Amino acid sequence: KPEIEQAAGEVVPEVMEREAPAEGSTRGSVEATRKWKKRPPSPAPADLYTGPRSDGLMSTDDISGVYHEKGDEFGCTSMTVVPLGADMIEVRKSYSLFLPPLCLGPVAEGEVRTRNPGTNAFRRFRDPNPESTNVTTFSADGTATGRMFCYNPSNPIVSYQKKAGSQKRTFQKINAGDLDGCWCSCCCSPFVPFWPLSTILCTTKKALNEDQYEES
Repeated sequence: KPEIEQAAGEVVPEVMEREAPAEGSTRGSVEATRKWKKRPPSPAPADLYTGPRSDGLMSTDDISGVYHEKGDEFGCTSMTVVPLGADMIEVRKSYSLFLPPLCLGPVAEGEVRTRNPGTNAFRRFRDPNPESTNVTTFSADGTATGRMFCYNPSNPIVSYQKKAGSQKRTFQKINAGDLDGCWCSCCCSPFVPFWPLSTILCTTKKALNEDQYEES
């Protein structure tokens, strides 16, 4: 099943149901193709635990926080980690690319990562290999290493340091009502020659209850 990422990194299966077309509606109309997204049952409390561990591994609570690239005190490259459970985290990274006139602008990405068994290394959520080497690895001294771009295992390794005074992050469950409204995203490339190909995509969400919303 395809997946969507909710706010705060919550990854849930996407459930789409279609009504039979109403009288007078045409194929492709909102009435004929309305979609619903529904949250699955909440995980058990044990699956959401992020505190101290008895196996000697770092807890996701201790891992959480804001990191910057070593040697980059201006914060041009940063990484924010949010715990989603004992062995799962959300990682958000941002960069600034500056190579005029070819490349100019910010780059941001985010994804959910899951722990490689018995380690402090976290691989991509969709990577089924428990021994994957495309990982972000955390250490007790507040450092971390990982690929510059999460999705590409051929990119160079970057070393991160947790920022001084960085606060721990906590998972926050959202209410579907918080998603009401028109959502727009801009898809553009930091490479200047591709700027004319930038697009803006919009969708409208309407809450049906606290765990379900309608999208058109």
